Amino acid sequence: MTSSQHVNPTPEWTHLASCLRGVPVSTLLAESGGPTGGTNSPIVNGTTLTTSPRTAFATGRFNRVPTIMGTLRDENLIDSPTTEAQFLQDVDSQYGAQAPQVLAAYPLSDYGTPYIDFRTIVADSDTICPALRAESNISRYTQLYSYEIDDTDAPPLTATYPNPALPNGAYHGAEILLLFPGFSTASLDPNQQALSQQMTAEWTTFARTGDPTAVGTPPWPLFRSQGGTVMSLQPAGDSQLTTVAQLAEVHHCGLWDALAGA
Repeated sequence: MTSSQHVNPTPEWTHLASCLRGVPVSTLLAESGGPTGGTNSPIVNGTTLTTSPRTAFATGRFNRVPTIMGTLRDENLIDSPTTEAQFLQDVDSQYGAQAPQVLAAYPLSDYGTPYIDFRTIVADSDTICPALRAESNISRYTQLYSYEIDDTDAPPLTATYPNPALPNGAYHGAEILLLFPGFSTASLDPNQQALSQQMTAEWTTFARTGDPTAVGTPPWPLFRSQGGTVMSLQPAGDSQLTTVAQLAEVHHCGLWDALAGA
């Protein structure tokens, strides 16, 4: 096809586009998990998936089996600003009218670099706090064990991912090397090897028994939304329990829950 060619949309696509334009923004936000629901969401088609995960977790309309669920502390799939101007532009682009509240809660002076500040904002808003909300709902209906991976110097998955020039922390996908150390040529240091052995034992014990507490690992109690605990997975055998309240405070979940209307 040359640049001068043009393909007219089929009537079916025209109808779908018209239908989507007529859906209230509030409905789209509700089905995607709220204004901080992330960049993509499962498609509710009425057959395979009859309701959004958010609604299913809130109402108990899901397969109630023992569940292990968690996040990485520094998830960031949006951008990598390296200057203050880029940082401010990214926050404004991502959060719009809510940007002033976000900047007040995450002042650049507290984080040292624009990238660390932005990766923290994105991780809190799009991953950690939504996960805590989901876990709170899920735990009302079934056994749930929660974790946060806090390896601040996780090795890269490849030579180019994540960006080796940036302080990536516990980045998206870093758990792959901890659970499958042979996945790439990157090597784990002795402290990370200890975490890898711990997580492998916990995951396999959970698969076998429905409880992740394994021989030689810290006791891992059930998550509870009120006064409950989350396992902070750290290298060198330093993994420890932290409370839901502590995590919510560290990650500014009060702010994000309010902005999401949770």
